[in-house]
Amino acid sequence: MDNLDELISSIEGRLRKLIDHNEKLEIEKEGLIARNKELSQGLQEQNEEIKELKKNFNLTTYSESIKNSKGNAEAKKYITELVREIDKCITVLKQT
Repeated sequence: MDNLDELISSIEGRLRKLIDHNEKLEIEKEGLIARNKELSQGLQEQNEEIKELKKNFNLTTYSESIKNSKGNAEAKKYITELVREIDKCITVLKQT
């Protein structure tokens, strides 16, 4: 009977350790999920900033090409792209 009590006590001790370890892991998991969310949001903000910087770079490049007499072909290409984008916007507006 003494062995059975020791065995039960040993199992209870191991079970408590497992429960404690599980609780610690749950807390760690919640922290990692929060950190992942922060990093994802930061990445999204950086991607948006990159898009904006690329757009500004393209505008600067096109404006410089317009200033140069050699950049007429690029200027025409840029204006054509702008007109296409405006046409797409008008099409979308008409559909709504």
